[in-house]
Amino acid sequence: MKKILSLFLIFVMLMGCMSGCGTTRETEAPTTEPQIFENNSALQLLTDKYEAGAGSFTLGESSRIFAVVTEEDQAVLEWAPFLSRQFAGAELPSAPPMVVAYGQQEQSGAGDVLLMLDPALGEEAYELRVEPEQIAVRGGDRRGLMYGVFMLIKAFRANGGMTLGTCTISDAPDAGDRVV
Repeated sequence: MKKILSLFLIFVMLMGCMSGCGTTRETEAPTTEPQIFENNSALQLLTDKYEAGAGSFTLGESSRIFAVVTEEDQAVLEWAPFLSRQFAGAELPSAPPMVVAYGQQEQSGAGDVLLMLDPALGEEAYELRVEPEQIAVRGGDRRGLMYGVFMLIKAFRANGGMTLGTCTISDAPDAGDRVV
């Protein structure tokens, strides 16, 4: 029953996210000091922890979604193509979907958006770390990874461009049942 409910929730969330795909909007040029949630404190309130850093990360033509895959759990495989299509729908960084690569973390490069599981975070928890060289989204399980991916999409959409200020965002459920 849990599996059916989980699949249903994922389906509903995917349909909600895809409804925004294909829409275009004009974006302003990034400011000299980009913030991950520029003028949008409401998104900061949705998380347990938000720590701003110094510097910024910019998606480029060579940026790719890099799924860190382990033999134990390959749940990241489903979110890498999804995130690529979301960036394409929002025209980040360009109309075609971003390249999706799979492998070990050591094989990732500068400009990559890493997706990985980290069971130490706990069930449904995630950590989003924006650094000058890479973005890393870690999920405690596949649902945690899903929430981290959604937060990354919200951050780019809220900022209206391809550049995010460096920061660390983490969140975990406050209650046993969590919904989007």
